[in-house]
Amino acid sequence: SFPTRRSSDLAILRNFDAALRPGGTICFEFGFGQETALTELLQAAGYEDVTLRKDLRGVVRAVSAKKPEV
Repeated sequence: SFPTRRSSDLAILRNFDAALRPGGTICFEFGFGQETALTELLQAAGYEDVTLRKDLRGVVRAVSAKKPEV
């Protein structure tokens, strides 16, 4: 079950979720200031170990999360 968010956010997550095996890791880059919304989206969709990554300038720029084991 996916939370209610912008359709583009959900489309990306649905596409990856369908292709990702349980226990697999999703990782993607995002724009400045989107870390809170993406973290909440991944957590609401049941992903675990949501981790934010900074770029070389110290700006939060990427996120990784683990699809739960079945």
